[in-house]
Amino acid sequence: MSRKSSWLSNFPWVTVALVLLNSTLYLLVAIDDDNYIQPTVGSLLDWGANFSGLTLKHDWWRLITSMFLHGGVLHLLFNMYALLSVGIILEAVLGHLFFLGYYLIAGIGASLVSLICSNFVVSVGASGAIFGLIGFYFIYIVMQSRPWEKQSKGILTSLIITIAINIAIGFSIPFIDNAAHIGGLLIGIICALVFIGFGRKSEWTYRSCFLVFIFSVASCLLCYSFVFGIMSRDRAEYYDFFLKFLKVEREALRIQSSSFTDQAYRAELDTAYHLWTSIKVDLDKMDQAHNKVALKDRSTLKAYVSIREQELDYLRKMVDRGSFQFLDSVYQISAKMDTLSVLTYPLDFYPTQKETDSLKAQPVKFDKDWCITTNDDDVIYTREAKVDKLGRTQGWAYDFYPNHKIQMKGFYRDNLLDGITFYFYPNGNYKSIGIMSREDKKGTWQNFYQNGQLQSEIAYYPEHASEMIRFFDSTGVQLVVDGNGRINYTDEDHYIIEGSYINHFKDGPWYGYYSDGSPYYKETYKEGRLIQGMSISSANKKNYYTHVVEPPVPVTGWEAYQQYVDSSVTARGKQGSKGIVSIELFVDSTGIIKSMKPKMIIGSGCEDTVQSIIKRKPEFLPGKVRGQATAMRTYVFARFY
Repeated sequence: MSRKSSWLSNFPWVTVALVLLNSTLYLLVAIDDDNYIQPTVGSLLDWGANFSGLTLKHDWWRLITSMFLHGGVLHLLFNMYALLSVGIILEAVLGHLFFLGYYLIAGIGASLVSLICSNFVVSVGASGAIFGLIGFYFIYIVMQSRPWEKQSKGILTSLIITIAINIAIGFSIPFIDNAAHIGGLLIGIICALVFIGFGRKSEWTYRSCFLVFIFSVASCLLCYSFVFGIMSRDRAEYYDFFLKFLKVEREALRIQSSSFTDQAYRAELDTAYHLWTSIKVDLDKMDQAHNKVALKDRSTLKAYVSIREQELDYLRKMVDRGSFQFLDSVYQISAKMDTLSVLTYPLDFYPTQKETDSLKAQPVKFDKDWCITTNDDDVIYTREAKVDKLGRTQGWAYDFYPNHKIQMKGFYRDNLLDGITFYFYPNGNYKSIGIMSREDKKGTWQNFYQNGQLQSEIAYYPEHASEMIRFFDSTGVQLVVDGNGRINYTDEDHYIIEGSYINHFKDGPWYGYYSDGSPYYKETYKEGRLIQGMSISSANKKNYYTHVVEPPVPVTGWEAYQQYVDSSVTARGKQGSKGIVSIELFVDSTGIIKSMKPKMIIGSGCEDTVQSIIKRKPEFLPGKVRGQATAMRTYVFARFY
């Protein structure tokens, strides 16, 4: 077709340039995505991949740019091999201009066919344009030579194998669209039939070929524009909705997971509810507009939104009524998520980056005193939880009674209870619900009788101060209203308790009795502070005290013991380890340390160091409750610099 015949004019400049362009763009996308084997879908979309949700909206140019992008190294290598194999020959036959024109026309047409035939496929690759060249070359061989001759047979066989390989790759690698393959092939065949058919009649003059070429290109572009213009925009509308859905979901879930004690939490919950309502309105609008796209997914999303609204209803009730019982209902409703169908079109191409879950499950067994044990005969309680690389419990943990019912479920952060916490009776009813802040109670806690009746609501403040808000007897009769009233009830240890609350605090004399009615203790309070107390043991021994609970203490006193720990840690300091280590001790009623368990952990063997220091000087006085020695827990702290 060319009017010149020289080495420079016959060199396949266009083919080489296309190979370099495709390879360079792949490298740029790989560098941008930091993934040289298979770029992510989000990166391909950013660089111009063909996708109905964007192309049909405003980005018509993706029909062109997608021709020069590839979904992986294998995809690129096969396409560039095919392009070189066919392009070198066909460019010499057609000339540079005609070759480039038909390459682009076939590629754009393939992208358009992909857009027509595929719902939400992210399509990239030069294979549509290459198939157009193959189709063109196939017709050229058939019409310009004798296909039954040996040389022609070899070429045709090679073309058929190339087609088969690329179609097979299209079924095995993401982002490769066989609709584009077939579309490009058909467009190449049609262009060849027009070009060669008219060219023969005009005796293949350059002028006649150029006119046929211009006619072919103009006709294709007009046809493409018409088809693109009349295509439904339903998919673009649905993708716009889905992007809004993702944004709403992230914001609403952020609100739901915010602090339960935030004063503005109720207003934020209303905001989250309105966000979900807006999604439901958008789904209804698509139904009313008879949008037929992703009907199954839209049904799933409606059910999903309904579940989220139910969660928010219970969260708002929790805030309005001040009851964490509703929060457990939220978790039960959330379990319905597992029954929903998986989306056919998960269009979240830019997922939030999540840290790799390095936690591992580590069940723990406890004896009756909640000390860790490896002796199965001593096991009373069991815990299911996950620990990090330092052995610290992280996330939700579940403690179980011997009957396998839950005793406690709570959220741990760095081995400390730090979040919403539920305690249960062996019969499965609530025992208490509230928030823990690094092992300290925070905000309003609700306590219950074994029959499920609410017993009390107590507000906890920093420095362990607390106030009684309400108190009920086991039948539901309210005994303390707004922090004022007198109670008389039997606690879970079967002691009978009697006393008065004034302005939320214990005040005046308080009495305790054994289950048989004999006196257990008498205490005098002033604005919640214990003035004095006297208890009578089961051996009829009187004990006088000024603190209801006295934790175990070292025989040398805490100040001297802390100096001993600090000096020992200084001598055994660990390089590169900084922070506070806390060791939980269980001291029995004779003062012997029965068990030690690290609570605040910084690693590098620091916890082992502190435990060895404690073992060298283990003398402790037992804890006391109402003046009587008892087994109890305490903590030893050590700072590493």
